[in-house]
Amino acid sequence: MIHATYSLAAAMLRSDGSVDQLERQTAEQIGIELFEDFDTKEFREHCDNPRERLTAIQLSEAIRTRLPLENRQRIFKYLCSIALANGEIAPDETALLGRIAEAMGIDRTVDGGGAD
Repeated sequence: MIHATYSLAAAMLRSDGSVDQLERQTAEQIGIELFEDFDTKEFREHCDNPRERLTAIQLSEAIRTRLPLENRQRIFKYLCSIALANGEIAPDETALLGRIAEAMGIDRTVDGGGAD
């Protein structure tokens, strides 16, 4: 689950065209709080050297079938926190969050509530 989380978080950071340092630092801090096995070095590797074979949407669809609702909601909440790191959610981030939520089978609310 953690590598999928790194990939999705990195995609969220890149969704507005650049990886903002404040967003990345916030993503790391929140990741450490939410996931006991979060490794900042591995996360930075995903951010700095994107090589995902699956798109964020394909990865989200795979997560939908492999992870329980609670885990999908936790990942989505993390992605929302990253998008909000600089105080606002850019239109590209909003669009990506919506597509990820749909692919994961969860509500599009910032708290990641509800689901199938």
